[in-house]
Amino acid sequence: KRRFLNTDMLVLIEGKSKLRTNLWEGYTDNYIKVLVESGLNLKNKLIRVHLDSINGVYPGLLGTPLGF
Repeated sequence: KRRFLNTDMLVLIEGKSKLRTNLWEGYTDNYIKVLVESGLNLKNKLIRVHLDSINGVYPGLLGTPLGF
């Protein structure tokens, strides 16, 4: 996962995370789990995300949605 940090990737958002309000879960085309925070409904959207960090609290990478 570390080699993908600080890169932009397309992520298919599958739905809301149960971990926290406004947190969405999705996967890249190579099955890396990504979490993004947004107040918008991102379910079933394919969005470009900047992969920011690995957080030990949440499984997967934390990312920032781009182009909103």
